[in-house]
Amino acid sequence: CVNKKTVAFFAAVLLFSVLFNFCATGLSFGSTEWDTDERLIILQMPPEKIYEKKRNGESQVSAYFGPGGNSDAFREAGLKSTVDAPAWVKSIGLDAYEYEAGNGISASPAILSAIGAAAKVNGIKMSFHTPYFISLSGVDPEKRLKSIVYIRDSLHAARLLGAKTIVIHTGSAAKITRREAVELAKDTLYRTLCEVGDTPIHLG
Repeated sequence: CVNKKTVAFFAAVLLFSVLFNFCATGLSFGSTEWDTDERLIILQMPPEKIYEKKRNGESQVSAYFGPGGNSDAFREAGLKSTVDAPAWVKSIGLDAYEYEAGNGISASPAILSAIGAAAKVNGIKMSFHTPYFISLSGVDPEKRLKSIVYIRDSLHAARLLGAKTIVIHTGSAAKITRREAVELAKDTLYRTLCEVGDTPIHLG
């Protein structure tokens, strides 16, 4: 299905991010010619400063900022439906929105498609947060392999939303060693990629 070395690398990166409390920033660099020091200078800037530079065309960094889910401010604006979220995000000067499905995917395909259409109209970059039920390195085989279904369903939801990235929490390695966790995650990811096939959506 896929190269197992690629899966091993991906699993190691995901687990490294969990074990050392790192998280994705949503930053990418428009030039591969920058050295490490230049990139660190950008990454050390406050988000609002990066966004200002991007908006003014002063930076090669492509950074997108927006909320995950609907905040109190969204509701205080008199809004209830997530279909309205992309327009609201644009109205406050942001350009990204993460659809939160931590407790499972409850929205219908029609609603997800409507949110995606609204995001496209308003120029909002979408991402999708997968359910917290996912545990790539879980010691219970049934629960661990159920993660494949959650990821597959999340990819379908992401396609409806027009999202290019789904966010996956790998789960805990508390009851086993890190090496054992990586091996289990490798197996889960290998099975997942065989199940979902080639997809343009990033698993992050």
